[in-house]
Amino acid sequence: MEITVRKTNEEDWLNLKQIRLSSLKDAPKAFGSTYAKAATISDQEWRDRAGNRMALTYFMAYLNSNSVGLIGGAMQAGEYSLISMWVSPEHRRKGVGEQLIDAVFHHAHEEGFAEVVLAVSQENKAASLLYQKKGFNFVQHYERLANHPEIIYQRMVAKID
Repeated sequence: MEITVRKTNEEDWLNLKQIRLSSLKDAPKAFGSTYAKAATISDQEWRDRAGNRMALTYFMAYLNSNSVGLIGGAMQAGEYSLISMWVSPEHRRKGVGEQLIDAVFHHAHEEGFAEVVLAVSQENKAASLLYQKKGFNFVQHYERLANHPEIIYQRMVAKID
């Protein structure tokens, strides 16, 4: 299985839209957004997102020409955040997530950051374990997921070279 991970460009907008909507359907309690909200985004905004003309940069994992994973990196409030990570169920536990995280680490480093932060539900054991494997550590910072306030997210931080 040959996976390719690359930064999206404007021509990827439809793939980005489809995989983001798939992620929100598959794991609605894993993200700060909802399927209903994302489904209303205009095609032009998807083009802008894919073209990285917004506050976040997307990377997608491809198997041949099919997108099988997504991750975002956002520079906000003086830090680099990993957001919107998702791998299609049939491609999980095959190294796709690790490759996506590596792309975010590389981009953060290129942008001059020494660490990457994220927030994850401790109930999401698979994601937590993957993040720990890639060097993330839990810190004592918690927040509630806006659209599912019963879910508590904990912050993780990874130092990068």
